[in-house]
Amino acid sequence: MLSLDQIQAVFNGSTNPTALFSPSDDPVFVAVNDAFLQTSTRGREQLLGTRLFAAFAVPGESPDDPSATALKESIAQAIASGQPQTMPAQHYPIKLRQPDGSEAYEDRYWNAVNAPVFDAAGQLIFVLHYTLDITQQVRAQQEQRATTELYSTLISSMDDGFCIVEVLYDEAGKPHDYRFLDINPAFEAQTGLVDARGKTVRELGPESDDTHWAD
Repeated sequence: MLSLDQIQAVFNGSTNPTALFSPSDDPVFVAVNDAFLQTSTRGREQLLGTRLFAAFAVPGESPDDPSATALKESIAQAIASGQPQTMPAQHYPIKLRQPDGSEAYEDRYWNAVNAPVFDAAGQLIFVLHYTLDITQQVRAQQEQRATTELYSTLISSMDDGFCIVEVLYDEAGKPHDYRFLDINPAFEAQTGLVDARGKTVRELGPESDDTHWAD
């Protein structure tokens, strides 16, 4: 059986930011590992014995903001059900020291799990909370959405007809059809091809076998 020192070494050595909370509606930090301290930019003495939502309150934000509410509900469900609760991506600003010595909040995003911990007698003693920082993934998705929205806005506002097509080849490697991947309103107006996105030219005009366009 592992000794207390060994358990603490495993807990602190984990690369997943992990904390233990008291099992209550207003949980208090009981333990935190080194990874949690690093990602939260807090000291152990700042967190132990401190109420969770007081420790991570953000100036100007309501205690009932969506992220705090989601975390409260997840912890409550873990306590009530006795089962781990996995949270979707959550937004939590983290206070960081700037190069000039000032402090500012930086947007961070996390996936989190809240799991009940029971003693040998089956008594609930802690809520185990561990997180995965997904900030880079979320930012990449946001940038992709912004790029897609900009692209859509640009081609929609163009006066020239615009389309992107995927050329389709037969077994001999000869082009025999093409599929419209994207079109703009001007293209629809100029060609009369409405709702062509995702369709092949033969689907739009199956009666025609003219392949001069392939050449």
